[in-house]
Amino acid sequence: MGKRGSISVNMIVAGILATFILIIVFAFVSEQFGDYIGIAKLFPGFVRDVPAGTSTVGINLETGNLAYFTRERWRVIKDSDTVFKLDKYEFVPNKLKSDLNNFYFDTQRRPGALSMEINHWRYIDASMKGKSVAFNTNTKSGLIGPDLEEQYIINNKDEIQFTDSRALILGANFPHFNKFEITDSVKNGLIKWRDSILQGNECEKFLTLPLKENKKYTVRITEGYLFVDLNLPVTTDVEKWTDEDCFKFKNYIDSQKDYTQIPIQINFVDSFLDNKPLTFTFDSEVGWTLPDSRYLSGIWGFRTEKYRYGISGARIKSFLNGVYDIFSTGAGEIHSLKVVADNSGKQTALYQKESFTKEDLNNLDRIAYEILSRYNQALIDSKAGIS
Repeated sequence: MGKRGSISVNMIVAGILATFILIIVFAFVSEQFGDYIGIAKLFPGFVRDVPAGTSTVGINLETGNLAYFTRERWRVIKDSDTVFKLDKYEFVPNKLKSDLNNFYFDTQRRPGALSMEINHWRYIDASMKGKSVAFNTNTKSGLIGPDLEEQYIINNKDEIQFTDSRALILGANFPHFNKFEITDSVKNGLIKWRDSILQGNECEKFLTLPLKENKKYTVRITEGYLFVDLNLPVTTDVEKWTDEDCFKFKNYIDSQKDYTQIPIQINFVDSFLDNKPLTFTFDSEVGWTLPDSRYLSGIWGFRTEKYRYGISGARIKSFLNGVYDIFSTGAGEIHSLKVVADNSGKQTALYQKESFTKEDLNNLDRIAYEILSRYNQALIDSKAGIS
């Protein structure tokens, strides 16, 4: 009996030690991720104190957690409406989190909205929307572009996300021109505008925090944390943000312009039609037409039904719908392809390819973009009298 009792005691002691070790390991792992574990509730006397000299406090922009920095890692501060002591500073966590959030996400930028020119026929409108920079692409006045524009956000991880799918609901072709327009330069320009209120930037703004006495601070971002150093209040009353022109950026203004529209022709031969030539013409007033009457009746009418059906009804008024439908329908059978702007017999080449294959459909967005870019340049040149 004594031996059995001894074994039982040893097993109990071993179990207690194993449990203690698991708790310690769990606490260590959790600290690697910055989580505050209430070890004190499990073992009296085992308390994690805020290190002396700690003064950096901020928000994790991904999780929304308030945390302080120990010079080695971030530790989460639990949500609370009671006073939290950080070394020599005292504050209410929920109030401080709210102040930091409001500063970064609700402060008006200079200018209040951004309008950035992309090229000779496209521009971007941007504004702060919640916790993101919302922006959409636009076609300049008087020129031809997509029927519906794409809308995007830059989230707080600096990632671009597509947000608008109206065209999918309406059933229209919806080209993704962002692949050619939202370059690193454009993206960085939008982020620079968003972060212009942070420390050292063009429109640096001060954040007033209600500690024992109200003090003003500059705010920084690093490694996904929006933070202040409570040991470093500002020592000047000069706030760059009060200058409405602090960002030194001139917004693009899309003034009303009228261009004389030039018809666009898509010329090709189709092996399905025994290599007979086809010409589709787009006019901004009429839409798409197949002008050669020989192809509207009889055997030719039957064979060209695949094209005429694709751009019939309301879709016939859309330039891009016609381009996508014609190319998608004839891929693999289209040869000697030429797309031109025909200004009273004077033609400007917009795109050409000896054979348009099914593989070319993978680049249809880029092809459509090239056609529109060159066509709109032809409109601009025509108005300016450039031959």
